[in-house]
Amino acid sequence: GRVEILLNPGSFVRLGENSKFEFLDTALDNLRVSLTEGSAIFEVIASDDFKVTVGTPKSNFFLVKSGIY
Repeated sequence: GRVEILLNPGSFVRLGENSKFEFLDTALDNLRVSLTEGSAIFEVIASDDFKVTVGTPKSNFFLVKSGIY
């Protein structure tokens, strides 16, 4: 199936089928997640106090601007 997870008010992650996802840190000033399999869409309202780090098997991404990734 698919899932939508609220990260903070206005920010979401949407996971595709057969995806594997894990929270590494849930602190709002250091939110870190790992996407080890599948696909995800991140809709993020970023600020100085809220940024998202996404780890994948091949790279790390830092979502520091508001947008859809």
